[in-house]
Amino acid sequence: GAEVGAADLDVRGCFDATDSTECLQRGFDAAAATGIELVVPAMPAGPWIVRPLYMRRNGTHVRLAPGAIIQARRAAAGKNDFYRGYNDCLLRIMRFLDDDEPPMNSFDKHRVYTTVPLSNVSLRGGAGSALRMWKADYMDRSRYNFTEHR
Repeated sequence: GAEVGAADLDVRGCFDATDSTECLQRGFDAAAATGIELVVPAMPAGPWIVRPLYMRRNGTHVRLAPGAIIQARRAAAGKNDFYRGYNDCLLRIMRFLDDDEPPMNSFDKHRVYTTVPLSNVSLRGGAGSALRMWKADYMDRSRYNFTEHR
C-alpha cells in the first residue's frame, strides 16, 4: 500500500520535527530484527530531519510513502556540526563488525573500519518521496572539508 499498513512498522509516534534520527534508526534496526518492512510516512509537520543514518543489518526493508522526505539536519547559522565527518552521508548501507562500529556522527577519517557487505536490503520510494541534503552548504569550503561522500 501507499501508506502505513497494519503489517508495517510504524514510526509516526516518534516523529520529531527538529531531529528524528533516533526514531528512524530504531525503525531501521527493528525492520532488520523482525523482517517487517518499515514504512516512513509523509508527515504534515514537514520532513524527517536526521543526522547520518545506517542500514546496518541484512534483511532491512524500508519504503518511503508518497511524499515522504528524509532530510539532512542542517547546521545552525555559523556552525557546521552535522555531516562534518570525512565519510558522513545521509544514509550508509553497510555493516560494521560489532566491535568496530563507530558512534553515530563520529566517523574518523584516519581510522580503518572493518565492514561486511549486506544482503537482502531494499530502499524504495513512492511518488514525490526523496532523500535530501544541503549541497550548497557542503560545497562551501569555509565550512566543510572536501569529501565525495556527502
